[in-house]
Amino acid sequence: MWDHDDGWRNGTVSPSRRWNWLVVSVAVGGIILSGFLLWRAMVALPTVKGQFPAGESTTVTLETEGITVFADRENTRFDCIITDHRGQTIPSSRPTTSETITINQDSWHAILRSDTPVRPGTFTVACADNAGTAVWFAVGPHASLFGFLGNLFGAIFVFIAGIGGAIFLAIVLKIMRERNQTHWDSA
Repeated sequence: MWDHDDGWRNGTVSPSRRWNWLVVSVAVGGIILSGFLLWRAMVALPTVKGQFPAGESTTVTLETEGITVFADRENTRFDCIITDHRGQTIPSSRPTTSETITINQDSWHAILRSDTPVRPGTFTVACADNAGTAVWFAVGPHASLFGFLGNLFGAIFVFIAGIGGAIFLAIVLKIMRERNQTHWDSA
């Protein structure tokens, strides 16, 4: 009923050279995408911009949405006021989870976050320590460790998938070409 033979069933047609480009494209695409995700992971790392002792204030310019206030001690009793460049108070509250970042061997504990995403800009932060200890405060963008880890694991997965996919395609092409060669040798 169906007499057409396209050559694939009996191995008389070899895969075209375009398939080689597909293998290279999958590998290069995986490497480029994983590099992009790795760059996003580095950008997502929490950082601190301005450091200041209790009872003083600092002005910082943030390039990303949100603002976080850190203290160099956990369980600090404090009063902080965050204002934008117009002098408007930014609503903020304590984070629901504990978050500690270490930068240059200094540990910083997130103690306050803006409640809503605030636009990038210049902010003034003033904090007082209600316990009377010599606490230092720092200000940084609203960043989370989950953003860093998500991008990092995504980069690793995409790299492995890209290289693995390219290797898989290369093996399939090699098998298809060997079958074609075997067919021609036996004819």
